[in-house]
Amino acid sequence: MKSKKRIAIILVALAVALLGAMLLATAFGAVHISPGDILKMSWNKLPFAHLDPSWSGTDEAIIFQLRLPGVVGAAVVGSALATAGALFQGLLRNPLADPYLIGTSSGALFAIVLALIFLPAAVSFSGFGIIPFAAFLGALGAVFLVYTLARIGGGTRVVTLILVGSSSSSDSSKSALASIIAAPFTAFLPEVSPSPKGEPYHWQLRCTVAQYCPSC
Repeated sequence: MKSKKRIAIILVALAVALLGAMLLATAFGAVHISPGDILKMSWNKLPFAHLDPSWSGTDEAIIFQLRLPGVVGAAVVGSALATAGALFQGLLRNPLADPYLIGTSSGALFAIVLALIFLPAAVSFSGFGIIPFAAFLGALGAVFLVYTLARIGGGTRVVTLILVGSSSSSDSSKSALASIIAAPFTAFLPEVSPSPKGEPYHWQLRCTVAQYCPSC
């Protein structure tokens, strides 16, 4: 009982700290807006609240159209990363576990490279580009492959899972796989430029192939 109460107190404290950090992140910027005004603006957005505005319309536009979406997005992404890290550490029973340990990051990177080569930049889903979806599918496929290879006798031991994941994400494995798949398309890599802003992708693609496939 004491342990559950302690966990509840810690979670509440962390939630309050997160909300406080989000409030401060929203308040500071090129235009300073006090946290009190931000709280009043947020309260006034509720259907049952009707406060007399003591702030300007410009400040309200800055908060709800510029700052708040970025702050909320950062909080959601950070929460997702923290949850993924906790799942990896719990699954592998290792506080130092990370996505590189069982090939998750390698699978995501491999799918991104394939998407940049084969799919047009205009492809999107629900307003998002193809890169995030390719990374997610590649990471999911890598985890499924490692899990399948690690199954022995109808069960999956943590040690076996780590060994298979480490071997699949090693530099030698990635070099061999990249050499087989990327070699036929190396001649087309200079043409890969998804958009006028696609030069970073072009550079990363060339560096990725050069790292994992030195002979290409």
